[in-house]
Amino acid sequence: MTIEMYKLARPKLNGYPISILNGKPQGVVNPMVLDLLGELPQFVGELVVGHPTAPDCYERSKAFVDDPVTTELFVFWVYDLRTTNPFPLNVRLEIAQPFIAASGVVVQYVEHELIESPKQLADYRERVLKQNFTGIVLREPYGVFGHEDEEITSEVAIV
Repeated sequence: MTIEMYKLARPKLNGYPISILNGKPQGVVNPMVLDLLGELPQFVGELVVGHPTAPDCYERSKAFVDDPVTTELFVFWVYDLRTTNPFPLNVRLEIAQPFIAASGVVVQYVEHELIESPKQLADYRERVLKQNFTGIVLREPYGVFGHEDEEITSEVAIV
Protein backbone atom coordinates (compact mmCIF):
# COMPACT_ATOMS: atom_id res chain seq x y z
CA MET A 1 0.00 0.00 0.00
CA THR A 2 1.37 3.45 -0.98
CA ILE A 3 0.66 6.44 1.22
CA GLU A 4 0.24 9.65 -0.76
CA MET A 5 1.03 12.93 0.94
CA TYR A 6 1.61 16.43 -0.29
CA LYS A 7 3.06 18.87 2.22
CA LEU A 8 5.37 21.84 2.02
CA ALA A 9 8.27 21.45 4.43
CA ARG A 10 10.69 24.01 5.80
CA PRO A 11 13.30 23.99 8.55
CA LYS A 12 12.06 24.87 12.04
CA LEU A 13 13.76 28.15 12.94
CA ASN A 14 14.51 29.27 16.51
CA GLY A 15 13.83 32.98 15.93
CA TYR A 16 11.11 35.28 17.21
CA PRO A 17 7.83 35.11 15.20
CA ILE A 18 6.88 38.39 13.53
CA SER A 19 3.88 39.34 11.41
CA ILE A 20 3.84 42.47 9.34
CA LEU A 21 0.34 43.87 9.01
CA ASN A 22 -0.48 47.10 7.19
CA GLY A 23 3.23 47.81 6.74
CA LYS A 24 4.06 47.56 10.46
CA PRO A 25 5.82 44.73 12.32
CA GLN A 26 3.39 43.67 15.04
CA GLY A 27 4.47 43.62 18.70
CA VAL A 28 7.84 45.23 17.95
CA VAL A 29 9.36 48.00 20.10
CA ASN A 30 12.83 48.28 18.57
CA PRO A 31 12.96 51.28 16.17
CA MET A 32 15.68 49.64 14.05
CA VAL A 33 13.34 46.74 13.27
CA LEU A 34 10.42 49.09 12.66
CA ASP A 35 12.53 51.17 10.29
CA LEU A 36 14.03 48.28 8.30
CA LEU A 37 10.89 46.13 8.13
CA GLY A 38 8.25 48.85 7.99
CA GLU A 39 6.29 49.21 4.77
CA LEU A 40 6.92 45.59 3.75
CA PRO A 41 4.03 43.48 2.48
CA GLN A 42 2.04 41.35 4.91
CA PHE A 43 4.91 38.93 5.53
CA VAL A 44 4.97 36.28 8.23
CA GLY A 45 8.26 34.89 9.46
CA GLU A 46 10.85 34.92 12.20
CA LEU A 47 13.31 37.61 13.17
CA VAL A 48 16.68 36.01 13.90
CA VAL A 49 19.56 37.55 15.82
CA GLY A 50 22.60 35.31 15.44
CA HIS A 51 22.31 31.94 13.79
CA PRO A 52 18.78 30.47 13.34
CA THR A 53 19.88 27.15 14.87
CA ALA A 54 21.60 28.60 17.97
CA PRO A 55 20.08 27.42 21.26
CA ASP A 56 19.76 31.02 22.50
CA CYS A 57 18.39 32.39 19.21
CA TYR A 58 14.80 32.85 20.43
CA GLU A 59 15.84 34.63 23.64
CA ARG A 60 18.34 36.93 21.87
CA SER A 61 15.87 37.72 19.09
CA LYS A 62 12.97 38.46 21.46
CA ALA A 63 15.17 40.63 23.70
CA PHE A 64 16.27 42.64 20.66
CA VAL A 65 12.71 43.12 19.37
CA ASP A 66 11.58 44.29 22.84
CA ASP A 67 14.51 46.67 23.45
CA PRO A 68 14.04 50.24 22.19
CA VAL A 69 17.78 51.08 22.13
CA THR A 70 19.75 47.96 21.16
CA THR A 71 21.15 47.61 17.66
CA GLU A 72 21.99 44.16 16.32
CA LEU A 73 22.51 42.46 13.01
CA PHE A 74 19.35 40.50 12.26
CA VAL A 75 17.60 38.71 9.45
CA PHE A 76 13.84 38.45 8.98
CA TRP A 77 13.20 34.99 7.52
CA VAL A 78 9.89 35.02 5.63
CA TYR A 79 7.81 31.87 5.30
CA ASP A 80 4.41 33.26 4.28
CA LEU A 81 2.55 36.18 2.74
CA ARG A 82 -0.87 36.94 4.12
CA THR A 83 -3.34 38.24 1.63
CA THR A 84 -7.06 38.96 1.58
CA ASN A 85 -7.30 36.95 -1.65
CA PRO A 86 -7.87 33.22 -1.16
CA PHE A 87 -4.49 32.21 -2.57
CA PRO A 88 -3.15 28.85 -1.40
CA LEU A 89 0.21 28.72 0.39
CA ASN A 90 2.20 27.58 -2.63
CA VAL A 91 0.92 30.57 -4.66
CA ARG A 92 1.49 33.01 -1.77
CA LEU A 93 5.12 31.84 -1.58
CA GLU A 94 5.57 32.45 -5.33
CA ILE A 95 4.08 35.94 -5.00
CA ALA A 96 6.28 36.74 -1.99
CA GLN A 97 9.64 35.79 -3.51
CA PRO A 98 10.15 38.85 -5.77
CA PHE A 99 9.20 41.18 -2.88
CA ILE A 100 11.65 39.39 -0.61
CA ALA A 101 14.43 39.53 -3.21
CA ALA A 102 13.92 43.30 -3.56
CA SER A 103 13.86 43.92 0.21
CA GLY A 104 17.60 43.78 0.89
CA VAL A 105 19.80 41.53 2.96
CA VAL A 106 17.79 41.78 6.18
CA VAL A 107 14.82 40.00 4.56
CA GLN A 108 15.36 36.44 3.34
CA TYR A 109 13.12 33.66 2.03
CA VAL A 110 12.83 30.35 3.87
CA GLU A 111 13.14 27.64 1.24
CA HIS A 112 10.31 25.11 1.17
CA GLU A 113 10.32 21.64 -0.30
CA LEU A 114 7.35 19.65 -1.56
CA ILE A 115 7.10 16.34 0.27
CA GLU A 116 5.23 13.59 -1.54
CA SER A 117 6.07 10.44 0.38
CA PRO A 118 7.09 9.21 3.83
CA LYS A 119 10.59 8.47 2.46
CA GLN A 120 10.97 12.03 1.17
CA LEU A 121 9.83 13.28 4.57
CA ALA A 122 12.41 11.15 6.39
CA ASP A 123 15.18 12.22 3.96
CA TYR A 124 14.28 15.90 4.25
CA ARG A 125 14.16 15.71 8.05
CA GLU A 126 17.57 14.02 8.13
CA ARG A 127 19.11 16.73 5.89
CA VAL A 128 17.62 19.52 8.03
CA LEU A 129 18.79 17.95 11.28
CA LYS A 130 22.31 17.63 9.84
CA GLN A 131 22.24 21.42 9.36
CA ASN A 132 21.55 21.73 13.13
CA PHE A 133 17.93 22.83 12.84
CA THR A 134 15.71 21.44 15.60
CA GLY A 135 13.18 19.96 13.21
CA ILE A 136 10.86 20.69 10.31
CA VAL A 137 7.49 22.35 9.84
CA LEU A 138 4.90 20.85 7.49
CA ARG A 139 2.05 22.85 5.96
CA GLU A 140 -0.63 22.24 3.37
CA PRO A 141 0.48 23.54 -0.05
CA TYR A 142 -3.11 24.52 -0.79
CA GLY A 143 -3.90 25.99 2.64
CA VAL A 144 -5.72 29.33 2.60
CA PHE A 145 -6.48 31.94 5.24
CA GLY A 146 -9.95 32.01 6.76
CA HIS A 147 -11.72 34.36 9.14
CA GLU A 148 -9.67 36.56 11.47
CA ASP A 149 -6.52 35.98 9.38
CA GLU A 150 -5.91 32.43 10.59
CA GLU A 151 -4.89 29.71 8.22
CA ILE A 152 -7.59 27.10 7.84
CA THR A 153 -5.18 24.21 7.46
CA SER A 154 -2.83 23.06 10.17
CA GLU A 155 0.89 23.46 10.66
CA VAL A 156 2.79 20.55 12.16
CA ALA A 157 6.29 20.72 13.63
CA ILE A 158 8.33 17.53 13.67
CA VAL A 159 11.36 17.63 15.95
